[in-house]
Amino acid sequence: MPIVNIFLLIGIVALIFSFSKGKNAIWGGATFGLVIGLIMGIFTGDFSNIIRAVLIGADVGLVAELLPAIPKMFSKIGEGQK
Repeated sequence: MPIVNIFLLIGIVALIFSFSKGKNAIWGGATFGLVIGLIMGIFTGDFSNIIRAVLIGADVGLVAELLPAIPKMFSKIGEGQK
């Protein structure tokens, strides 16, 4: 399975699970990807990449949602080693 397909699958899963959370970085990234995909489609005439752009934007939003959790995770690990 190529790496691009894995990222697209992660984007689909992220959009499905974040649907009930309301506005968040995942949906913001997906919206940004939609805008970029539409612009690419207008200039190239090929609109087949819009879904990929939306899902890659959702992946970027997922990373933005998970970044604040990383320091908390490491601080809990450090507390356990005292």
